[in-house]
Amino acid sequence: MRPTDYRRWEKVNCCLTKLSSMLKSNRMLAKAELAVVSNFALDGAKIIFGSLVVGTFIPAASGKIAWLSFVIGIAMTSGFLIAAMKLSKIAEIK
Repeated sequence: MRPTDYRRWEKVNCCLTKLSSMLKSNRMLAKAELAVVSNFALDGAKIIFGSLVVGTFIPAASGKIAWLSFVIGIAMTSGFLIAAMKLSKIAEIK
């Protein structure tokens, strides 16, 4: 890995750490707001699953199954579900 790539990953990690600490902070979002954001992430997971994962198996003109779209859809759905679960747990604690 080149030194510039390492610096970029450090910046990304720093931003994610700051975002995480802001979400855990009591002053950023109230319980109701966290519930709304959690529901938004859950709805996003449903939309992604419906469009990318289920849509993969609808026959196309070429007749091929787009496996890359299927795998990316599963990964994105999982990410949105994990975000929704974490946000809902934070809302329950408050």
